Amino acid sequence: MRFAPEDDGSGNLKLDAVTADVDFSINASSTDATTTALGLTEGTNHNSTSLLDNIGSSGTTLTIAVNGGANQQITFGTGAGQVSTR
Repeated sequence: MRFAPEDDGSGNLKLDAVTADVDFSINASSTDATTTALGLTEGTNHNSTSLLDNIGSSGTTLTIAVNGGANQQITFGTGAGQVSTR
């Protein structure tokens, strides 16, 4: 499961993403009574707040060196060996 559902203390359903790179929305064709009872807003996009979403396109690289060590290259993307940007 990519969400941790819980009660927000007011009887509303609270959905917290397990990781920062999860986008979701409540379908606008959902049953109004159900979404209202759960405290959800239909048709609202809840986009990831991951800093990596703004790092650039897949394949973007960052080169760093720590404490005088050798350069290390970090590649962002969704492929094997890349740091997730999704």
